[in-house]
Amino acid sequence: MKHTSRRTEHYQQNIITAEEVLKIAIGMGVSLLLLVLIIGYPLYFQDGYTRIATVKFTFLKISLAVGDALLGGAAIIYAVSVRIRTGSEWRELSSTDGFLLFYLAINLISIWRSDLWSEGFWGSEGWYVGFGMQLLLIILYFLISRFLDEDLKIHEIITVVATIVFFWGLLNRFSIRPIPMKFSSPEFISSMGNINWLAGYYAVVFPIILGMYLHSQTRRSRILSGIASTITLAFGLVEGSDSCYVAMCAVLLFFLWMDRKEEEILLRWMELILMLCASAQVMRLIDLMFPEALNMKSAVTELLLGNLTLAAGLPVLIVWILWNGAKQPVQGMRKTSKPAKQVWKTPQISEKKRGQIADITAKGLCLLAGCAVVCYVALSVINTLQGGSLIPGSLFYFDGSWGSGRGNAWTIAGSMFLLMSPLQKLIGVGPDLFAAFLERQESLQALKEAAFGPARLTNAHNEFFTLLITTGILGMGAWIGALYGSISRCCKKAKTNPVCGIYAACIIGYVSNNFFSFQQIENLPYLFLLLGLAEYELRKRS
Repeated sequence: MKHTSRRTEHYQQNIITAEEVLKIAIGMGVSLLLLVLIIGYPLYFQDGYTRIATVKFTFLKISLAVGDALLGGAAIIYAVSVRIRTGSEWRELSSTDGFLLFYLAINLISIWRSDLWSEGFWGSEGWYVGFGMQLLLIILYFLISRFLDEDLKIHEIITVVATIVFFWGLLNRFSIRPIPMKFSSPEFISSMGNINWLAGYYAVVFPIILGMYLHSQTRRSRILSGIASTITLAFGLVEGSDSCYVAMCAVLLFFLWMDRKEEEILLRWMELILMLCASAQVMRLIDLMFPEALNMKSAVTELLLGNLTLAAGLPVLIVWILWNGAKQPVQGMRKTSKPAKQVWKTPQISEKKRGQIADITAKGLCLLAGCAVVCYVALSVINTLQGGSLIPGSLFYFDGSWGSGRGNAWTIAGSMFLLMSPLQKLIGVGPDLFAAFLERQESLQALKEAAFGPARLTNAHNEFFTLLITTGILGMGAWIGALYGSISRCCKKAKTNPVCGIYAACIIGYVSNNFFSFQQIENLPYLFLLLGLAEYELRKRS
C-alpha cells in the first residue's frame, strides 16, 4: 500500500510539473500572438492602400486561426488536467465572460437561421466582422484573460507602435510621405488607410499612451511617455474624423474624473491639456507658414487650431504654475549671519484643502461638459423644429445630412428594424449582414439611393444601431452588458490598481468613437485584446 501511495504521489507530482510546463508554454504562445497583433498587424501592408482592408483581414484571420487553434486546444487540455487532479469546480465566470459567451451564442443562432451564412461567416467584403471573426476574437479574449505572461511589457510595446502609426499619420496629414503608398490621399494615411478606420484604432489605444504618462514612475519614462503623448494628441487634432474628437474629449474627462483626488496625477492631467494646446498652436503656425501643407481641414480642425486652444491653454498654465507654487514655495538665502528668510512668499494651501479644491473643480468641469452636451441637443432640437432658422448650418439641424450623412443612416436603420420579423428583432438578421438585408428591402431603396447613391451601406454608422439589426435586441444587449460590466469593474478596482482605470478609458474611447462609427477589423481586435487584459487584472486575487 505504501509503495502504491508513493507511486501515486510521484505520479501526481509529475502531473503538476506537466501542468506548469503547459501553462508556461501557453503563456509564451499568447505573448507571441500578442506581439504579432500589436506590432505586425497595424504596420502590415502589401501594395500601399490597395485593398488594404482585405490584406489586413487575411493577415489577422491566419494569425488568429492558427494561434487560437493551437493555444485554445492546449488551454482545454490544461483546464481538464487541473480539474481531474484537484477535483475542484470550474472557477466561476465573470459578468464580462458571461455576456461575451451569450453574445457569441446569439451570433451563432442568428447566422444559423440566416440564408446568407456564407457572407455572414466572415462578414461583408471589406469589413469582415462576421461570426468567424467574432469567434476568433472571443477565444483570444479568454486566452489573454487566463494565460497572460506578466513579464511582457505590453503597455510599452503598444505605446511605441501606436506612436509610430500616429507620427506617420501626422506627417501624411502635412503632406509629408516618408513611405510612398499607392493610392495615398488625404483620406488614406499612415499604415491603416481610411481615416475613419484609423480613428477607430486611435480611440481604443491612445488612452494607454496618456495613461502611461499620467502614471509614469521615473523621470525617463515620464519624458518618453510625454513625447509619445504630445505626438498622439497632436495627431488626434488633425486626424480628420470628427468621431476622433468625441473619443478624445470622453477619455480626457474620464481621466480627470478618476484622478481628481490624486494631486500629482491631476497636475499631469493639466500637462496633457497643455501638450494638446501647445501642439495645436505649433500646427497653427506651420499652417500659416505653409498654407498648402495641411491637406485636410474641417471646421472643427480650424476651431481647434485657432484661438480656442490658445484661450483654453493660458488659464490651465496659470493654474498649473500656481498649484505647483502652493505645493513647493520658493525659498531665498540672504548673505547674512541671520537665519534664512523667505524672499518670495507663495500662498500656502494645505494638502487637504488642495484635494477639496481639485475635487470640486474636476466635478465642475465634468458637469460643464455634460451641460454643454445637453445644451447642444436642446438647441439642435429647437432649431430643427424651427426649420433651421435660428442657427444656420447643419451642425445644429437634425436632418438626413447631419453628421456627414449619419442622419440618413440612422433613419434607414430605424426603418429596417421596423420591417424585421419579431424573431429577427430578438436575434437579428445575421452578423455583419446589415447591407445584405437592406438590399432585400425594396421599400427602402429609394431612400438609400437618394442618400448614398450606388454605394453599399454596410452599417448604420452607429455600432449599437448596427448590432440592433445584425444581432437583435438580445445581441446588442449582451454586447452593451459586456462593455459596461468591464468598465464598471475596472473603475472599482482602479482605486488599488491604476492600470484598470487605463483599460476602462480604452473601452470608453472605443464606445464614444463607435457611437458615431462602426465595428471594423482595425479596432475590434484591439478592443478584445484590451478586454482580455482588463479581465486578467480583475481576476487577480488581492
